[in-house]
Amino acid sequence: AGTSRKMASRSPKIAPKAALKSNMTSWRQMMRQSLLRSGSLVCAVALGLFTLFYAISVLSYGQEDRAFNSAAGREVYHNWMGQGGAYLSDAALFILGIPSILLVPLMGIMAWRLWKDVPQPNWKRQFVICAAGMFLIGLGLAHLQQDASVALPAGRGGMLALLADRGL
Repeated sequence: AGTSRKMASRSPKIAPKAALKSNMTSWRQMMRQSLLRSGSLVCAVALGLFTLFYAISVLSYGQEDRAFNSAAGREVYHNWMGQGGAYLSDAALFILGIPSILLVPLMGIMAWRLWKDVPQPNWKRQFVICAAGMFLIGLGLAHLQQDASVALPAGRGGMLALLADRGL
């Protein structure tokens, strides 16, 4: 019984330099992980705010607003996000048409996953698939439009779909 007491009271002998090096390594790893997590939280908030800005600007688009494809002389009239929203919505609707609003759920889900620290290994693939789907929907809208007058910069399908439809 006496020997077990001696063994229990002994602490393992660790060299002071090795213990200090071990503590520094774990401290650096912990600091690195906390900085990465903080960066991903900042990116999640920024992406979420941009998604909200994008959604409101596209939904409040007005062709009377001064932007890339209009020569309106007065201040922003319809877009709730001001001049920046007018330019952003005009560019998105010009290139992608009505399907440009489909970027909102994708960006929102990605912001949520960043916030919840869920890994996103295939985010580039998700964007490519979303872009292909938006293009195909736009192509269908452009084909159905056939010279109808629409109050959008490049029709319902956008310029990419309009060019592809003309080529077909």
